[in-house]
Amino acid sequence: MKDNSFKRVLWLSPPHRIRGDFASQNQPQFRKKGSFRKAKATVTTMKIRFNENEEVVKIVKEGLKRRGGYCPCRMESTEDTKCICKEFREQIADENFEGYCHCMLYYKEK
Repeated sequence: MKDNSFKRVLWLSPPHRIRGDFASQNQPQFRKKGSFRKAKATVTTMKIRFNENEEVVKIVKEGLKRRGGYCPCRMESTEDTKCICKEFREQIADENFEGYCHCMLYYKEK
């Protein structure tokens, strides 16, 4: 049986502590104090809420629980159908979109 202790230590060591020809590429870049520029972030707010029909919300939530978080309206269980589904995430990325998700659990307002 081989002794892999060196490999384990090397694997667990952060890249900036490893010495060798390749280490300089992985070393963190440090800046002098005060050299960071303050970036202004533009924050866009969107309002996503549950459907106002409590019966629809109750039924869809029960379906989500039964299917392990996957959309109860779809046959396949993939990451694209995990709630909040990919289709709705793409729709809410559009700032002009206003409407319900596929199963009508969520509503995005402008």
